This record gives sequence, structure tokens and C-alpha cells, in this order.
Amino acid sequence: SGSMFAMGSTTVTCAATDAAGNRSADSSFDVLVRDTTAPTIDPHANVGPIEATSAAGAIVSFSSPATHDAVDGDGLATCSPASGSTFSLGHNIVTCTTTDTAGNHDAGSSFDVFVRDTTPPTFPLIADIGPIEATSAAGAIANFTVRATDAVDAIPAVSCDHTSGETFPLGITTVLCTAIDDAGNSAPGSFKITVVDTHG
Repeated sequence: SGSMFAMGSTTVTCAATDAAGNRSADSSFDVLVRDTTAPTIDPHANVGPIEATSAAGAIVSFSSPATHDAVDGDGLATCSPASGSTFSLGHNIVTCTTTDTAGNHDAGSSFDVFVRDTTPPTFPLIADIGPIEATSAAGAIANFTVRATDAVDAIPAVSCDHTSGETFPLGITTVLCTAIDDAGNSAPGSFKITVVDTHG
């Protein structure tokens, strides 16, 4: 009694001896030791917000939470999605589990991964237009195309305070533009249109 018994079944053999040295026949019984206690998983803090790098979201790496088991000792949980996966924009849930060698499953643990887009679009260098020769007293028609780029939104919306094909007056007109991506991030851009009258 009080000995450390190994996992599984151990046979204990007992005998009695009286004062005269007479020994009884052996008697035995089995001690069964088993592991029915599930391992535990340490809590894991939420991750993020992480900045998106593409329309797919962002690659997010994290450390798997530690596990503890009275028989197997400490280890690491298995998480899904795994560290290094691409997480989509918004709220993602990571579920972590562990199983000990006796087949006991933990209750499961989860944490959140947040991915967001806070980076505004960018305008490639917009070349100034002109000088354009005036075709009338009103000035001249100028045509242009303005595009913006964004890591997440393939085609950010672009609006300008003047439209292509509009008649621009003599002199220099600054066209002001704004690009807005799907997340509502905006960026300004501008270029100049110069109209001249050099004909006598």
C-alpha cells in the first residue's frame, strides 16, 4: 500500500505468516490504474486587428496555446485554421484542441483573429495635361482618365471635381480627385490642366 502503480493492471500478491513461521497460501488481487482525465489548454488572447495585404485578407501567425496533462505532461494544442494561414477580412475564429495518449479529449478552446483594411488607396503619378490650345473663347476640351490602386480593393472608386470631356477655360485649372476603397478609406489626388491661346 502506498506504492506507485503503473498505468494498466498490476497484480498484488499477499501472504500471511504466523508467530510459528507458518505461511498461508498466497492471495492476490489486481490494481487497475487508468487515465480518464482530459488535458487542459491555456487560454489564448485574441489576435489583431491585423492589416489586410490583399483581397484575400492577411497571413496571420500565432503561437499555439500550451496544453497540460497529469500523465503526458505539457505540450501544444492543435489549432484550426493553423498559424500561417490566410485569414479573411473581418472576424475569424480559431479553434484549438488536444488529445492525450489515452484518447481523452479536452473541452476545446477558441480565440478570435481580426483582419481589417485601414490603408487608403494610392494614385499613381497623374501627369498634368497641356498646354492645350484654346478652340474658342470658352477654352478647350480636355480628356483624361484617372485610376487609383489599392492592396485590397481591385478597383477603388475615383471621383473628380471636373469630368473628362469638359471644356476647360484659359489658364490653369487644378482638378481635385478622391479615391475611396470598399472599406471607406479615402485618398486625395490632383493634376493640372493648362489651356493657352497662342494663335493670333
